[in-house]
Amino acid sequence: MDWAAPLSAIAGALAGIVATYVVDRGRWKQTREAESNQILRETFVAYLSHLARAVENMRYAAEAAYDTPEERRRAIRGAFSETGLFEQRYGLTMLAPPAVVEAGVDAFRRVRDLRDLLADGAQVSDGAFQTAQHRYFRSVIATSDAMREELRIPHWASRLSARRSRNPPPSAVSNAQRPVGASCVLRACFVRWWWARVNRLERHRAVFARRSHAWLTG
Repeated sequence: MDWAAPLSAIAGALAGIVATYVVDRGRWKQTREAESNQILRETFVAYLSHLARAVENMRYAAEAAYDTPEERRRAIRGAFSETGLFEQRYGLTMLAPPAVVEAGVDAFRRVRDLRDLLADGAQVSDGAFQTAQHRYFRSVIATSDAMREELRIPHWASRLSARRSRNPPPSAVSNAQRPVGASCVLRACFVRWWWARVNRLERHRAVFARRSHAWLTG
């Protein structure tokens, strides 16, 4: 009996199964990475937003009129706690990598320093508050840089978007002067290469499946 044909069919079927597994696992990994990045992105944006909201709420509370210093102190501390910054800090600690957590906690402490200054009677225009606010700004910038690094967002992208929001570029600017164009080309090339690879594996799997079916029914 000639075993070449059955063995070839079995080998083809196994190769088809392996090819299908490789393709499905690749898709699963891509989906999982995309979901993880989306969760991190939402966590990072929420944390930065709560930092800014806490500072603005405390500034607004500090500039209002009060009958007693104690009433002003309670209002400022309430403005800090009501933003939910503590909850956001715990969420960042659970999800973010150590570098982002370290920078984020430092920014949280800078906001807390502003709270203590205002609660102790400092005014927004005081030199001590302005100095502490500059430290807060630097800490937020460091936190944003660490977050972009974790999300693999190039720093020139944020600077480019900031420039465009302030000064929209003229239509005469060539595509060669825009880094985003090169990034899109590379991304498109990678997507085309990946889908060509996937389609090739799918064709092999279909051929192996037909051979197996022909051998089993022949």
